[in-house]
Amino acid sequence: KIGILGTGQLGSHMACTWAAVGHIVMLGSRDPLKSQDIVQKILSPAGYIGFGGEKTPPISNVAQVSLSGTDYLGALDADVIVLATPFHATSAVLMSLGSKLKGKTVIDATNPFYSGHGLPPGQPWNSAIEYHRSLFDDDSIHWATGYKTVYWTKIIPGSSGVSFDTCGDAMATALVAELASSHGFRANDRGGFEHAAALEPGRR
Repeated sequence: KIGILGTGQLGSHMACTWAAVGHIVMLGSRDPLKSQDIVQKILSPAGYIGFGGEKTPPISNVAQVSLSGTDYLGALDADVIVLATPFHATSAVLMSLGSKLKGKTVIDATNPFYSGHGLPPGQPWNSAIEYHRSLFDDDSIHWATGYKTVYWTKIIPGSSGVSFDTCGDAMATALVAELASSHGFRANDRGGFEHAAALEPGRR
């Protein structure tokens, strides 16, 4: 089961793509009505049309797809949690979830620099995943980066041959590689968290 936090272009395209290849996916939003509306559009013959007019292709096996819209807490019913929220909003979302992340694998797809917000001042961490991980004193949570350098328009059912880098703890990076492979992408494991800053696009 995959729980995606964030219903922007990235989160919506991830939900569509993973659901189309047989994963159980829960798309989480602050407003569950919003996520449910997006899911309904993803599953429709027309596909989901995003803010810029780009769309996801219709899912051919829609009757076999397990995709639902929920709130953030509902998405935590999954084993794998994907952070697809805007970076500047992610820490507040994580803190609101608290101990409910215990035992989960978290894939951090946020980009602090791409949108221009940057990392918060006065803290020692060099990357988004290091900062987010520092919010929890819990070794049962496994962390990895993923999909940070993939433009969301490429994350659609049927797309293949795209590669990206991942880093984090070994269990989590292996899972990122498995998820990427399931829809024709390739994740290259670059090692531990010390490599995370180099994998974030948009740095000034």
